[in-house]
Amino acid sequence: MVVSGSLPFTVDSEFFAAGYEGDIPNIVGTSDKTGAACGGRAVTGAAGGCYKFVYTVPAPTKGFAGVEWQANPGTIGYNFGTASGVVPPPGATEASFYAKGAVGGEVVSFFVGATGTAPCTDSVVTPASRVTLTTTWTRYTLPFAGQPYTAGQVVGFAWTTSAPAGADAGTATTFYIDDIVWDADTDM
Repeated sequence: MVVSGSLPFTVDSEFFAAGYEGDIPNIVGTSDKTGAACGGRAVTGAAGGCYKFVYTVPAPTKGFAGVEWQANPGTIGYNFGTASGVVPPPGATEASFYAKGAVGGEVVSFFVGATGTAPCTDSVVTPASRVTLTTTWTRYTLPFAGQPYTAGQVVGFAWTTSAPAGADAGTATTFYIDDIVWDADTDM
């Protein structure tokens, strides 16, 4: 599906936080468009949803958790490339978003795209950007300049985190994400 319109493109207008991975039963995600889930929005007039994620280390553990914002999850509730992707409006050179931790020190990796399987393999795949969050909303970018994405995109945004080294079962990592967009390098 080709999305009409212009940039910035709000990721959660066409992609859904549906691709849970790793210690799936131990990931709790909540979101809303008012910012209540995050204790307030990162920016006034932010686009799309504000997300709160809590990953609680289980025993035994797979050692990681992650969520992909996927296109067209359909009746199965997720899309790892088995359904078509979305083509955002042209001209984007990065994904940008705001994030913060509940207590600071949370380590989370953010990225766009995945290799997937037929019929859709992502046009844009960025390297994971590993970030140590603070308690202040901070804007991050995932550049993909020079990569055309006319073939479609299944994963518009994603995160992963690992169980902290030596963490006991029940240890929780809580963080927030807001205003996920594809845009042209705006240096906001």
